[in-house]
This record gives sequence, structure tokens and C-alpha cells, in this order.
Amino acid sequence: MIKEYWDDIDPTNRPRIDPEDEAAVMVERPTLEEIFPKELQRMTVLTVGCDDHEPPLELARRGAKVVVVDPDEDSLDQMFQSMASEGLDAELVVHEPVNMKSIPDGSIGLVTTGALVNRTPQLDVLYKEFLRVLVPGGALMVITPHPLVSGGHGITSDTGKSQWLVDDYFTPTKAGRQYTIEEHVSALNMAGFYLERLLEPKPDPKTRTINTVSWNLFNRIPQLLVLVARSPRKT
Repeated sequence: MIKEYWDDIDPTNRPRIDPEDEAAVMVERPTLEEIFPKELQRMTVLTVGCDDHEPPLELARRGAKVVVVDPDEDSLDQMFQSMASEGLDAELVVHEPVNMKSIPDGSIGLVTTGALVNRTPQLDVLYKEFLRVLVPGGALMVITPHPLVSGGHGITSDTGKSQWLVDDYFTPTKAGRQYTIEEHVSALNMAGFYLERLLEPKPDPKTRTINTVSWNLFNRIPQLLVLVARSPRKT
């Protein structure tokens, strides 16, 4: 699939790969390195939503069979291009995340998702669908922009919105209405998951030399919220 794709593309007109994001390099990639299982060669993993390409790319690099679901075909095409740029492969499926009917019950070892959760009106319904496709004891990893700094709420960017969190915190933005930690935990419990880890990752000390200003900023302002939950094991 990948080889045929590049064979048909003019080398001078290949898809543009965006410059590496400092938050991804300093914060997200070291976090994924730590939380993802080391041995994935025999595991089928599912990424729901194409907002963040880092998790499925890292899973594919480790040899997992990656399935990516998104309701938008153009987003899946961009994901394909990211995979192809590294010679990686994934099965791309157009689906509404709350009804992934082509994915059998108990067929997925690990589910990852990101900012898509903030565009889902009923978070517990989404998490119940994740629980359905996971094997007993399988993991769900929600890797989302931190609710205090994302969605245009005024801490890290000039969006014209109030700088006071309480004023606009519950007002939807293009990214959706950011769910709080408490709402995530409540929805996971309602769906039947057990919360295993809750993380606000800080930048890797080894990346400080890349950009000291950004590194110091990411130490003061959290960039990601990571929830690791597990489906019940069979007794």
C-alpha cells in the first residue's frame, strides 16, 4: 500500500510535512515512550480521531497493527500521508466513533484517542463503545490537550476571548467544550472502566536545549492531560 502510494507521487510534489511541534517533541513523545507497551508486534490497536498523529505513528513504529477511525475522510487522508512519509501502514476506517460497527467486540488490545472526545456530547457513550471493542484487561489511553490551556480559553494564545478562565471555560470553541478531569473520570466509571493513571506530563529534561524558553513555558503550563484506564479482566 505505501510503496504503491509513493510510486504514483512526483518526488518534487510530495505532501508537505509540517515542522515538528515543540510540545510534541518535548512533552508528548517522551510521554508516549513511557506509557505505551514495549512489545506490540502481535497487538491490534485502535486510534479514534485524527487530531493527533503522534500516537498512531509511535504504535506503528513499534510494530502494532494500527486501525484508525475518524468520521472525516480528509482527516484520514492526512493520517495516511503521515504514515506514508515514514513507510508505515494503517487500516483507515470512516466511522462515527460512537458506533464503530465494523470493529468486533473484544478485538482491540489498546485504544487511543485525543481531542475528538471534546466534540462528543455524551462522553460516557463514547467510552462504552471503546469498552465494547477492547479485550478484557485492555487499555484506553486518552491523550488530550489539557483542559486549562486548550480550546482558545486564553492562556497560551490571543484568541480575543477573555483571559479569565471562569468567564469562558464552558463556552464551546472550534475544539469543542473541553471536558474537565472530573467529567472524564465520571464518564470512565459510568462506562465500566477502571482508572489506572492520571498524568499531566512535563517536558523531558533532555529536550531543554531545543528551546529553553518553550521548555520553561511547558514546565509552568501543562500541555496534555493523559488518562489511562483499563477494561475489567475476566474472572
